[in-house]
Amino acid sequence: MNPPGEDLSSASCSPRAFGVAAWLESRTTLEIIWQYINISRGHENQARPKRFSTLLFRSVSLFVPAQRPERTWLIVLFLFFAAVCFAQARPLSPLIVNTNNGHSYLLLESATWTSSEAEAVSLGGHLATIRNQAEEDWVFRTFGSFGGTQRLLWIGLSDTTKKFHFAWSSGESVAYTRWAPGEPNNVGRGEDYVAIFYPNHDQAAKWNDWDDRITDPIGLPMNGVVEIIPAPSKTTTESAAQTMAVEIGPSITITNVNGSVRLYWPVSAANYVLEATTNLTQPFTLFGYSETTNSVEGLITVTITDPGAQMFFRLRRP
Repeated sequence: MNPPGEDLSSASCSPRAFGVAAWLESRTTLEIIWQYINISRGHENQARPKRFSTLLFRSVSLFVPAQRPERTWLIVLFLFFAAVCFAQARPLSPLIVNTNNGHSYLLLESATWTSSEAEAVSLGGHLATIRNQAEEDWVFRTFGSFGGTQRLLWIGLSDTTKKFHFAWSSGESVAYTRWAPGEPNNVGRGEDYVAIFYPNHDQAAKWNDWDDRITDPIGLPMNGVVEIIPAPSKTTTESAAQTMAVEIGPSITITNVNGSVRLYWPVSAANYVLEATTNLTQPFTLFGYSETTNSVEGLITVTITDPGAQMFFRLRRP
């Protein structure tokens, strides 16, 4: 953006010709940089502009004295690191307890999936794991339009390790998904991270895979939902250890491929059987399916070509 009345079309390429000293004196560019970062993050940091501008001005002044305007590259380097620092996710909401599962949740400011997951870990949790329809309904209802703003919600699902093999950042098995039609599709340069569509979208509350971004294509914020699971009490843990041994079963990876549901699990669990239910209040039961074993990848695959509107799966040792 050019200052009023200044024509740069015929200026030379030297730093002095671009008026570095005048740029520092006015601080106008610093305010513009702040506005850009603020807009890209969903207008959720309105209290920071003055502090941000003052910090940049004082720091840049240390590197670029009036007699050395040729050090413009140092300004660019500093502004880059400052922008990265200010792009970190921060809590936007207080902790809110879901009384159905006893877990605590909070909403982060608009940020990338990776920044949001890092912040979630620093807070003692992860981006939310969605285990069933009830948990999704609660998360969507609580945060989808938090503060009167339509929001896409980052959850802890990604396929960064292996394409189309989605896994929860919490390490839990994928037992429930709610993809929008045709998703995940990994378009463009690749989409590795999952978010829930906002309330006014025609696929509201359904899931889409995205690249690592802070807003959607129309500028709505992408906000991470942090889930913090309380640690079990010492008494409960000791009691459980004395009465039973807990077996942790193999995990299942579930994907949506052209309307079919595809499930994967390790060949080490070849002696397990796959069971399903359409409602968690009903028991899991065996059903007819065919499995394919890929010894090279070490995976067993099952494809369900006509899945129900809602299905839950588990592996059980006979």
